Amino acid sequence: MASPVMPGLGSDRKPMTDDQVSVSPEPRVTIAVPCFKQEVFLFECLNSLIAQTMPLWQALVVDDCSPARSVDRIVDSYHDSRIRSMRHDSNRGPAAAKNTALQAGDAPFVLYVDADDFLHPEFLSATLEAIERQGTDCAYTAFQCVGLSTDVRFTHMLCFLRVRRRCRPTSTWRRTV
Repeated sequence: MASPVMPGLGSDRKPMTDDQVSVSPEPRVTIAVPCFKQEVFLFECLNSLIAQTMPLWQALVVDDCSPARSVDRIVDSYHDSRIRSMRHDSNRGPAAAKNTALQAGDAPFVLYVDADDFLHPEFLSATLEAIERQGTDCAYTAFQCVGLSTDVRFTHMLCFLRVRRRCRPTSTWRRTV
């Protein structure tokens, strides 16, 4: 069954069907998606993951006790075994939600993506290739802050770290760091 496509990122792309997705039982990236009262944006976020050119990932969406209780229904609507949902019994904040997903995932790389964020379709393939080519432990990636208007509000630069130190939550990093 095809994944739903909502307006926004990926709406002009056809979603992959189950027979087109060849997924290894061992994903390369665990994507932690904390969600509290952001269900309206979750489709766009998950659509951007489905659109990735590198399909070896797992997304763990952590509902941090959102009152609407709709995160699990949204995740289930994708019929994609790479996307799972969990729910906190009480609101514990985004750091706890990210840690819950980190503990549940087992891929060698980790990425945090907020429910109101979305990724370029080549984000995972480009980032992982760059980390491995550079021999680094993590990469800070370029991002753009966007809103309801079409103008770009801010662009951040790309850099790599060779040192073993704590990386920012918006970076892609090796689990062993």
